[in-house]
Amino acid sequence: MVKTYLKYQLKDVVGQISGKQSKACVSNDGKFLFTGCNEYVIVIDVKTGQIAHKIRADSLNNQKSQVTCITIDKSNKQLVAGYNNGTIIVYDIFEGYKVSKTFSLHKSAVTCLEFNTSENLLASGSKDTNIIVWDIIGESALYRLSGHKDGITKIFFKEIQLESFDEGLVEVLISSAKDNTIKIWNIKNQETIQTIADLIHKVTDFAMSENILLVGSYDQKLRLYQFQPIKKETASKSQNNYFTSKGFVNRQSNAKIISISISHDEKLISILSNDNTIEFLKVLSSKEVKYRIMKTELDKNEKNEKREKLLMKERFEEVSEKTKNLLKNKEFNYKMKYYSLFKFIGKNKLLNLNFIKNTGIIFSSAGKTGSKNIYKFSICLGNNSVELYELTTSLLEQNIFYKKGFTVEEKKADEDNLNVQKISSLDTFGHREVLRHINFSERENLFLTTSNDSVKLWNYSSLNVIKGINLDSIISTAFILNDKFVKYFI
Repeated sequence: MVKTYLKYQLKDVVGQISGKQSKACVSNDGKFLFTGCNEYVIVIDVKTGQIAHKIRADSLNNQKSQVTCITIDKSNKQLVAGYNNGTIIVYDIFEGYKVSKTFSLHKSAVTCLEFNTSENLLASGSKDTNIIVWDIIGESALYRLSGHKDGITKIFFKEIQLESFDEGLVEVLISSAKDNTIKIWNIKNQETIQTIADLIHKVTDFAMSENILLVGSYDQKLRLYQFQPIKKETASKSQNNYFTSKGFVNRQSNAKIISISISHDEKLISILSNDNTIEFLKVLSSKEVKYRIMKTELDKNEKNEKREKLLMKERFEEVSEKTKNLLKNKEFNYKMKYYSLFKFIGKNKLLNLNFIKNTGIIFSSAGKTGSKNIYKFSICLGNNSVELYELTTSLLEQNIFYKKGFTVEEKKADEDNLNVQKISSLDTFGHREVLRHINFSERENLFLTTSNDSVKLWNYSSLNVIKGINLDSIISTAFILNDKFVKYFI
């Protein structure tokens, strides 16, 4: 018995630029955006809004493996992609995205990747509940961190002061998982130094802002945990609470948090929710926090002014002194540090957001010259498109809460100090909905693709779209009369 096999060649991804299985990332110089789509990593030039490269590993094992996560080092030299078969591939950017290293120890999809501060270590989390720390230079696995009981959702390296163990500044790894816990690992001895287990729902994402850990989960709350070193005289070798709960931030949205992102200067935080909204929070300065607390107290006391018979000046000084003590003893409500600027509402399903390195500019208006900050960010949408936005605001440089006489005023956002506009959109020639039918012409030089929203005619050799028609509810298509006409049924 003789067996015959059909030989085939894997062609390029037709019209797809952003998959739903992988989060995008941005190079640290702000020049390129990287998205995962099927087995490809798509490189998008931020300046032109066009595709610069399409990267696919040549190994047979990864031809059918989808990209599930992407990261890049701070020097923009190494791009790392994790795949749903557990493989991790490191691409050398300077060598034209050539494969330089391959790691394969995870038993299921890689869900997150993170370089440490010195970029000699790479940590990977997976659905197999394990975290592996790799020696990126020696190309070997150093440690396997096992402790979570469900898939890992996020990992993050942070240098903190562990005074209780006489270790000084130590690099720790913070990890979250779908088992409703966050763990802090001491990489030096591969031990868990704390487990945050007061979360009642799955953790979706977290981020560090100064010494505050912001945590998002399925219960819609943005929780706050403050890091504080434990003093030697009160410490024990047992597990200590380096991170303590400080309540949660009041949000405009009541939907589940999908992702949390922080701008490069750590002044702006974005909260993406599954109701297709993005809420932007300003991280208030210590002075603004003081005046915000005072405003709350003054507004409260204003009702009792007649009863207490306090003059405006006396009341202001009394509240000022009280606030000073609250800040000194760290007994204030930490949600006061975060102020909601505005809520962005998307027209399509929003998958993830990435800040692109911002720059300051000089503007001139009505003869006045001043400075405004421009914050660029990208949004990957569920309709296979990527949009780039520009947020222009002066509120990050101004005090939102400020003293005015013996009262405290709040500056409101308006069009003069806050503006958001789309600067480009990358939607290429692909379908926006799931592909339903493919038909090839008799001469096999053309083919038709059909989705729920359109039908498109393609050149088989170049994979370029020749014609596209936007139609709903297309049942089927066909080439007729020696490929002279295209027939479609609705």
